[in-house]
Amino acid sequence: MDKRKTTLARTIAYILEAVAVIALATIFSRLPKTIFNRLGFLSGMILFRLDRKDRKQACHNLDIIFKDPHLLPSEKDRIVKRLFENIAALAFEYLQLDRLYAENLSVFLKAENHKAVVEALVEKKGVLIVTAHLGNWEYLGILGSRLGYNVASVLKRQHNPYTDRWLTKIREEGAALNVFILAGV
Repeated sequence: MDKRKTTLARTIAYILEAVAVIALATIFSRLPKTIFNRLGFLSGMILFRLDRKDRKQACHNLDIIFKDPHLLPSEKDRIVKRLFENIAALAFEYLQLDRLYAENLSVFLKAENHKAVVEALVEKKGVLIVTAHLGNWEYLGILGSRLGYNVASVLKRQHNPYTDRWLTKIREEGAALNVFILAGV
């Protein structure tokens, strides 16, 4: 794992960010699912208004994707706003990983063609599942391990080393992952 060079000011900022994120996450994670979903949606709306840099980048990406014909500004805003809401909702869902068990899977996720995966595992065949960042992909590791299967994940480290350690701990303890591989940045 590479060590990032950082200044004292950045280290202090990372620590303050981690304290705030972990404290809020601890509080939010105990809220009922309905309130939780609304908070995620509201947070996305707020981020859409405040994060001009990422909003501009998302609109630029849409210009590349929809080069001909171009999207109207109102269409781009609608799509990007929904993107922000979805990302925030996924972040809030992440805090509920400890509530996911084999008995309540259908409350948290919808799996398509899961019988093929189960059949392959029963036959002692390995399964490689590749997902896009659609839906909450963090649930996939939890699903496998909570059903008693060995699971390995590959991911990118967060910029903040303190929140990265916290997120890794959630993944490892919450999911009971047998193998955990961190991809270098």
